[in-house]
Amino acid sequence: MVNTDDNGGVSRLSTDKVKVSPVYYAGKILKTILIGVGAIALVLTLVYCCVLVPTSMRAVQTKQFGLVLTKDPTIKRGGIPAGKVELVTLGDHSNWTGSPGAKMNAAFRHHNDVSSMVILAGPNGRLLTNKKNEMVIDGQTVKGSELPVNYDQLKDEKWYLSDQYVALCLQGSCEKGRSYVIPEDVILGEVKTEVTGEYEGLVGEAVSIQEEMFRETKPLNDDAGQGSSSSASTSTDESDGSMASVG
Repeated sequence: MVNTDDNGGVSRLSTDKVKVSPVYYAGKILKTILIGVGAIALVLTLVYCCVLVPTSMRAVQTKQFGLVLTKDPTIKRGGIPAGKVELVTLGDHSNWTGSPGAKMNAAFRHHNDVSSMVILAGPNGRLLTNKKNEMVIDGQTVKGSELPVNYDQLKDEKWYLSDQYVALCLQGSCEKGRSYVIPEDVILGEVKTEVTGEYEGLVGEAVSIQEEMFRETKPLNDDAGQGSSSSASTSTDESDGSMASVG
């Protein structure tokens, strides 16, 4: 539209339409998207840090395996069932899942000495050995097994587990294929995986033995229930704490 002044001269050129650069539109759209993504990321971070980590699930930073997603150990009948795979720090007894603060520490700390281990027995029961040096748990032989590397630490407890587990090393800082007696406070969390391959049979047998024990009415640490294994004892001297074995 052309406007004229009183003398008939052209004063200015105007238009009813305003052209906006496409770059401006693109910038506005991008800004809106970034704000939305940032808000979602903030919410997810708060949920992870304030809800998941202190309660049930966390990603653990490790030297051996990188970032590993773990959850609180499964507890059944007062302990972790045989067959569950746990992430373990053999040299650090920080009770990683004992409190919300400990769980936060587990999630936001870099761990240099970590092992992946599968539970074979525990947290209670008596661990003996037979003539083949296989583990005998409350009178039940775990065929194909070997005594734990640190079995001697049960000597003062007359070979009884006390809130401890026998765990088989799968990989990591531990000696692969060997079992260890581990306390609860070294467990970082449970790894969602199944044991297959060379250790599948051994783990399956440990699971079966534990399930059979659970079906029995006697408690795992009931000395009266040890009658069959005690009568088969071939070289037991509990008074001086020597290694106990069964035939």
